[in-house]
Amino acid sequence: MNEQAIVEFWRDPENFVRRIVAEQIAERDVQRVATSDDSALLKVKDVMRLKGVSQRTVYDWVAKNLIRHSYTPGGQLRFRREDVDNCQLHAIESAPVTTRSLAERHR
Repeated sequence: MNEQAIVEFWRDPENFVRRIVAEQIAERDVQRVATSDDSALLKVKDVMRLKGVSQRTVYDWVAKNLIRHSYTPGGQLRFRREDVDNCQLHAIESAPVTTRSLAERHR
């Protein structure tokens, strides 16, 4: 903190804290708008529709880092359209492994 800020704080600490918090919130909101254009991002259900897979499959891909993704400030998953289009995964590749298919591999 510079000297002026220290003097301002000691004169009226409550107003000083309010001003600092308001500035930080405004800065965060500007950064949020600048870094994410929600109209350009896809939701999980959009990826499901485009790739022909279930919700569980999309979440499995995310957990295994098989598809690029990001989170909104509220914690919601989002995907860029180009990342989904470039993703080489499809429904057939995410079929669950069954005990029968494992047994057939080891014959």
